[in-house]
Amino acid sequence: MDMIQKDRQPTYFKALLALLLSFTAIVAHAQVKKTKANAARGYSTTLTNFNSSGEQIVRFDNMGDAIDAHDGEIAEFNGVYYLYGTSYDCGFEWGRKDAPFCGFKVYSSSDMVHWTDKGFLFDASTQLWQTRCNGNTYGCFRPHVIYNRKTKLYVLWINVYDNRIGFRVSTSAAPTGPFKEVAEPSLAVNKNSAVAGLNNGDHDTFVDDDGKGYIAYTDWRTTGTIVIEELSADYL
Repeated sequence: MDMIQKDRQPTYFKALLALLLSFTAIVAHAQVKKTKANAARGYSTTLTNFNSSGEQIVRFDNMGDAIDAHDGEIAEFNGVYYLYGTSYDCGFEWGRKDAPFCGFKVYSSSDMVHWTDKGFLFDASTQLWQTRCNGNTYGCFRPHVIYNRKTKLYVLWINVYDNRIGFRVSTSAAPTGPFKEVAEPSLAVNKNSAVAGLNNGDHDTFVDDDGKGYIAYTDWRTTGTIVIEELSADYL
């Protein structure tokens, strides 16, 4: 995840530490419950949820389901944290031609410890989105959401590879969606490059204290230069 939009960094680091410790406790609790249940059935098992470096592999929401949000961000709006990410749960796998596009998920939390699944940002099962983003393409990734105080809309930027500019934009009245796509954005860099090429890639969005919005992204045409452009007043 790229950035946490929060003013008080020490508070964030404390919350992040609490998040890591809490997830460790959840995994241990789940392992104990499963081991007890299996013992009652007459057999035993061991659940390992850490890699060789001691890093946790799977984290869980408040319902005990694995959190399914990848390559996204955590943003804070009105004192609530939102985890945005790409879903893989329906079977998406980058580079596998027959893999479906699952869409983008969002989770909410008041403490960055306990997360609630708020569903998908929009319906990605349509033929349009499958054509744009399934395994037969370069895919669609990295949902980033910022709030525009003037329009009172939440603005979602995602990375795509089916158009010239490399991004698509949607808006919603709520941070959890549903988001509705708006006109294709325009950027200054690579605006005359080939359509559906490796033009502009991984990105992040940012709103400064003066309300101006920015997007920072990878320019694949220069093999990885980081470009920063100021967004229009509506962040579209």
